[in-house]
Amino acid sequence: LRFFNFREDLITILVRRVVKIPSGEEDFKAFTKCVNALEELIKDDFSAGDISFDVSRIISKSLRKREYKIDESVVNIFLSLSILSDYDPNGMALAREEAPKLKKKDRVYLSKKERKQRKENKKIEEEMRVAEQAVSAEQREKYQAQILKIVLTLYLDILRVRPEKLMAPVLEGLAKFGHMVNLDLLGDFLEVLREVADDIINENINNNTLSNNQVRQVLLCIVTAFALIANFPSKKIQVDLNKFSEYLYTLLPLLSFDTDVELSHKSLRLIDPSSNSMAPVKPSVNVSTKSELLLRALNSLFFLSRTGSKTLAIAFTKRLYLSALYLPEKTSITILKFIDKLFIKYPELAGLYSTEDRINNGTYNAEV
Repeated sequence: LRFFNFREDLITILVRRVVKIPSGEEDFKAFTKCVNALEELIKDDFSAGDISFDVSRIISKSLRKREYKIDESVVNIFLSLSILSDYDPNGMALAREEAPKLKKKDRVYLSKKERKQRKENKKIEEEMRVAEQAVSAEQREKYQAQILKIVLTLYLDILRVRPEKLMAPVLEGLAKFGHMVNLDLLGDFLEVLREVADDIINENINNNTLSNNQVRQVLLCIVTAFALIANFPSKKIQVDLNKFSEYLYTLLPLLSFDTDVELSHKSLRLIDPSSNSMAPVKPSVNVSTKSELLLRALNSLFFLSRTGSKTLAIAFTKRLYLSALYLPEKTSITILKFIDKLFIKYPELAGLYSTEDRINNGTYNAEV
């Protein structure tokens, strides 16, 4: 239930429980119940924001105290934040700029008695509002801004520490809320995302030892980087995202052999009989499959940013055709449709289908 006199204390009790990794089956049931309760609280808090603010603040404080040694389902709680679904970070500032100032000559003259009466009426209205627990649009926007600041700052801190278990859920959250980031944090996030993707690829690509989780992390880094830039179309900012296009090009062969490319946490799977570990609490929001992330990354690269070019389109078209031979049916069809779309933007791709047109020696190097 949402409204208690000691709501903050109750939330603190729940958060203290979820930041401790469950030790037994009974403890795990209680842990799951607490996570679900917190998720339901912030899901239902769409119209106000005060509860979401309390939950976000207390979780953020507790995670830092525990030095991020927690189960990933605790970070996934933030994915249920419904209050941020319609938030425009630039909306409040624009509203203030557009609001016309009342000129002195247009002001209505009030006597001393009328001013006193007006003041008393405002006080009564404020008391009534508090009694009814109503929240104004301005207050709601204020809560949204504070919640977003708490969540994004926490994500940035976790990315800098890089705990293995929390990387995927943090990148999932950043892919969802990253488009709301302000210009001050943009450079920090892009730098950290580039470092994370670079480290994963350079350490493992030569041995072809990238795990499913690591592939997903790199894909999320790419998608998030383009999503961050997409929020600033009007601002004159020059950001080089060529590194992220290289990472995507490198991942394509690995994704083409991935049997789980079209599966998500909702897909039915057999339980490993040799595993004694308890299943983690799954996020309550839809989490994209790797196939969906791939298409989002390709779309962002060629249609939502200035990074795409004719040369890049030619290289990606060749590699996408090779990958489509091995990918599952639905993903292959979607990739072929994407290439059709790419042809409309880059008519020069027609040269790939002619055996007579050649540049240099006509030898194809798939790694360039």
